[in-house]
This record gives sequence, structure tokens and C-alpha cells, in this order.
Amino acid sequence: MGITTPSIEEWRQLFDLAIKFKETKSWEWMDYINVFGVQDPNTGEICYFNVVDVSGEEGNLYALALYPGDEGLISLLEILDERRPEDEQFYFSDIIVVQFSDRGFLSREDLEIIKKLGLKFRGKGNWISFKRMLPGYLPRIINKEEANLLLATLEQAIDICLMFRDNPELKVKDETLIRTSKKEGPNIIWEDKWVELDYPPEELSVYDPKEVIENGINAIKPQRSLEEWAIDFLFLPNPVRDDEESEEIYFPYFGIVMNNITKAGINFGMYKYSREDRLTYPVELFLNTVEITDRLPRSIVVRDEDVYNVLLEIVKPLKIALKLVEKIEPAEEFKRLIKGSLEE
Repeated sequence: MGITTPSIEEWRQLFDLAIKFKETKSWEWMDYINVFGVQDPNTGEICYFNVVDVSGEEGNLYALALYPGDEGLISLLEILDERRPEDEQFYFSDIIVVQFSDRGFLSREDLEIIKKLGLKFRGKGNWISFKRMLPGYLPRIINKEEANLLLATLEQAIDICLMFRDNPELKVKDETLIRTSKKEGPNIIWEDKWVELDYPPEELSVYDPKEVIENGINAIKPQRSLEEWAIDFLFLPNPVRDDEESEEIYFPYFGIVMNNITKAGINFGMYKYSREDRLTYPVELFLNTVEITDRLPRSIVVRDEDVYNVLLEIVKPLKIALKLVEKIEPAEEFKRLIKGSLEE
């Protein structure tokens, strides 16, 4: 079953709700840290919201951001915790965005929908679009399922923003407002409760460290060296398609191993990023590097906490020192080279 697009009537309802939200100017009293949730009465999924104002020299841009379910919550908490640099967080975001921007931010598809609806927008920050951001993928226009999620929750999101305006003391509470829903016949009963947000448990693909060592490292029988390896991961900024017919456009997830002393490259790996599989990439890259070099380093430096935690269980029994650092200079130089090549 293919992905379907919203009907013209669904688009009309979405734009009506977006215009209603825009007229509240909620960004004047709501900050991105003022998070709240609304439960989708159709699926029971909790959608988390915040209001964003990123207007600047490049133009006016306001947004109501929806983070769907547990995956969205993880994305939201990583943003609030500033887990990654701002320019990297973009690639890890799991968000549906109702965006109010200058015309230049809209795609041809956005403009075609506005034209079909007979809508007219003028001026800075007045053009409406609806975008889906998934980890590792190029942002795209929303599909029918995502439109229905917005239609089920936007009215309540607007109401909550107005409630925060009239009761500013709610913004400083330690807990987060979640508006739950319950269907009773044709009616929906809404109820507010306050909860403490935390990272939900994840089901992740991982390797058994004992098996990696016994069937991987010991089978290779590598020599020990005095090298220090730097292992880092980044998204390459040029998006690609799986094939010509595919609608999926993603950013390649690039892993690199470098000598942290000489800054020479040792190995690399290319992956199609998946949050569920992200802990397998550092192990695969480490094993492949040991295999092609036939040696083990004296120490390894990484800058990502997930990479550190998954490698620690493997390198500790091998008596390889592992260090978590804020920045890896050879990797930073590599990023600068990539950025410079794009600007030429």
C-alpha cells in the first residue's frame, strides 16, 4: 500500500487551523521550552508540541512543532538537552512542522497546494507550509496519515497555547501538561494531567560483545599497536535516492576512523541511518577496521555518548582505553573540507 496524500478538503481544514493558530501569535508568549502534549483520540498516541521562533537575518520563520509518539519525544528531549550541536540536530529530528515563513522557504509543491485552495498570502512570515522531518531524511511535505494526526490534535494545541497565555504560571511548572482523550460515543472527552517527561525505553539492534570478541576479534588475531584511533560519525550534506523511482531521499551517514595523532584516514563506512540500528554502526566500523589493518589500537577517542557506551563493552575486555571527548580535531578538519567543497 503506497503513501497517500491528503485530500483537498483535508488540506483546506489544515490551512484553516494553521491560520487560526497564526492569528493567536502564540510565539509572543510561548518559548520552545514550553512543551505540552495532546493525545490523538483516534490512535491513543501522545503528540508533543512546542512553539518555535527562529526568525533572523535570512527571514521570518515561526512554527508549531509536533513530535509524534515515543520517537518524537526522544527527538524533543535531545533538542531540549542540547545533546548535539545545532547544525547536527537537524539530521536527527523527528518532527511534523506547521511552518509560517517567507515565500522563499516554500517548495513548488507547497505553492501548488496554496494555489489549488485559492489562498493568498503576502508579507514576511505569512506563508504556511506543512513539513515532515524524519531522522536522516530530507524534509518532505506531509502525507495523509500525518495530516490526520494534525487534524486530530491541532485544535487542542491552539486551546492549550491560549490557556498558557491566560495562566502564565503554568509555564514554570516542573511537570508537563498532557491533554488526554477518551471517546464516549460520538463525543471526545478531554482531560488535562501533569506528568514528568523522561526518555522512553527503546528497542535497539545491538551486537553481543562476547560474540564480537570471540568470533570477530579473536578470529582475526590482530597485532597490538601504539596508535590512537578517532572514531566519529556525521551526516553528509548531499542527499541521495535509493534509486530513480524511489521517493525516499536521505542523507548518507558516514563513519570515519582516523589516526588521532597523524590525522591520517584509516577507514570509513557508509550507512543509511536508522535510529533502531544506530548502535550497530560503531561496532561494524570498528570490526572492519581491525580486519583491514590487522591491528588493535592502544586507545580510541569518540565524541558521541551512544558510540562510547556501545564500544566500551567491546574494547574494555581488550584492554583498549576509550575516551569521550567534546571534539575530535581530525574529524572537524574533515567536516571543514566537505563544507569547503560544497561552497566552491
